[in-house]
Amino acid sequence: MRIMFTTTVTFSGTNKKIDYFYDAVGTKLKKVVTDASSLITTEYAGNYVYEGGVLQFFSTSEGYVEPKGTGWEYVYQYKDHLGNIRLSYADSNGDGVITPTELGVEIREENNFYPGGLKHKGYNSVINGIDHPYGFNGKEENNELGIGTLDFGARNYDPALMRWMNVDLLSEAYLDISPYVYAANNPIFFVDPDGLSIGLGNIFKKNKKGEFVNQELAEAFTLFAQSDVGKEFLSLFAEAGQEFELTDGSTLSFDEDGEFHKEGFDLNFKADNINDSVSNDSMVQGKEGADANTSNPFYPTAINRKNGFIGRIGITLNTQLNENNEFAKRFKDNPKNPEARLLFILSRTMALFHEIIIHALSQAQDISDNCEVDCSNFSKILYFPEQSVTFEQHQQARQTGSLFLKRTTPAVQKIFKNAGIPKTAEEIKKLLLNFRN
Repeated sequence: MRIMFTTTVTFSGTNKKIDYFYDAVGTKLKKVVTDASSLITTEYAGNYVYEGGVLQFFSTSEGYVEPKGTGWEYVYQYKDHLGNIRLSYADSNGDGVITPTELGVEIREENNFYPGGLKHKGYNSVINGIDHPYGFNGKEENNELGIGTLDFGARNYDPALMRWMNVDLLSEAYLDISPYVYAANNPIFFVDPDGLSIGLGNIFKKNKKGEFVNQELAEAFTLFAQSDVGKEFLSLFAEAGQEFELTDGSTLSFDEDGEFHKEGFDLNFKADNINDSVSNDSMVQGKEGADANTSNPFYPTAINRKNGFIGRIGITLNTQLNENNEFAKRFKDNPKNPEARLLFILSRTMALFHEIIIHALSQAQDISDNCEVDCSNFSKILYFPEQSVTFEQHQQARQTGSLFLKRTTPAVQKIFKNAGIPKTAEEIKKLLLNFRN
């Protein structure tokens, strides 16, 4: 039996309305637009979109496919760094060449946007073929009855106002930002995959000169994300179509929704001064000044989207040169020394491996199986519940053959080697396990 929930948008004093139908986990199934005697029904079945019971198109990682006669036509899309759909085109005559002058045949649509997502008007407004109402950030446009909003999944966004129409469900995590603000008021740099969270936060923030504000942290994240292990674990939390530009100009992209994204978890990163927190992280010994930390995904009523709730896991990298970290102290004492700087970056890269694999991954697995934080994802509990969950996660990581050691040791060893600082597996393991308890 399928349970459906309905949300209705009514227009006062008219016989116009829009009914939205969702399943129990919030996935949109159907939209019915009533305009006097006119009735238009749009149905969603995963990537397949039907109107009036007739298939209109289905989405692919490179664009979409629409029916053409007794066959199909592939429409490809060019997207910018924010995921905005800028150009849609198809090789309609099959000659292997896209001819820009054949506007009615091969160039389907061109879009240009203001920073907040409002489309430019007055030129390039022709749409050829079936209307594909997706544009800014690749989100569906609600153009019916003049609404003019974008459906981000968790919330609706008004690009004319650059504001959300609904409160951020995770506003507790951004107390200094209005719950109606889109992408921290910086839509040129940040994206909001589903209206819940920002993603890479301020790790890749740039100043007016175009320089990274947290250069070393951005480089550390780049080293992590470019490793096979790093990309693999990030992909578990990624949304299909997400793209991030890294410090070396390369792009980190994901073609499919990750396992934990489907479960309803959001993994978010930020840079902040956390010198007042007690450290459990690599290269430090329990003194103040963590390399990084991971927040508990629970809120008072938040578990995960699978069960009708939402879970957010936040990882914070310390912006300060915490002196109880040997490499950070060396860099602080010798800020112009290239080797000291490199070792500091590598220490923050190890901190990312630590936080994501030991804590973030473990928390997502733990909550997914029974919606409780009880270390049930481990086959054998070593110390919990006598000690904290963090303590248990650390002890599990220390075990011979643990996922953390098995996957992280060779990955970090390769990163050190590529950086010109070769180390043995035992030396890398010693660095990785140099955390409190």
